[in-house]
Amino acid sequence: QIGEDGSANAGFQGALRGEVASELTHRDTFSAFEGTIEDQDVLSTYIPIHENGSLTDVVGVFELYSNVTPFLREINTTQRQLIVGVSIALLLLYLVLLFIVSRADGIMRHQHAAQLAAVEEIRRQQRAVAVFQEREHLAREIHDSLGQVLGYVNTQAQAAR
Repeated sequence: QIGEDGSANAGFQGALRGEVASELTHRDTFSAFEGTIEDQDVLSTYIPIHENGSLTDVVGVFELYSNVTPFLREINTTQRQLIVGVSIALLLLYLVLLFIVSRADGIMRHQHAAQLAAVEEIRRQQRAVAVFQEREHLAREIHDSLGQVLGYVNTQAQAAR
């Protein structure tokens, strides 16, 4: 990076216009005072340098490189932990809901079977009541017929005396 022409860089061009620009990049290799650094995530920041406190006159651009690899690793680790935690929570919620639905289904099946048994019992009792009513009707008719015959026989017996 040292000694290279970066004037075509979008961050550099933005700083020349007075804007602070930052960019996060992954570098396979990066030249530094300590030598070559490999496989790092770098935050490149371009800061305009103004002349005598002026906000419009830019006399230079200050390039600042920050190694954010440990921070991004921490973010990735936290992100993975969060995904695993949320996945476990959703799985537990699903299992609880599955248990609730299964239990409710069992209760509904039991109630349906009980309802069918109750309907069958009502039908059986209705048939028994119908048979009883028919027998009662026949008994009344026989009673009335016998009453008429006995009344007639009694009248004839009294007339014969």
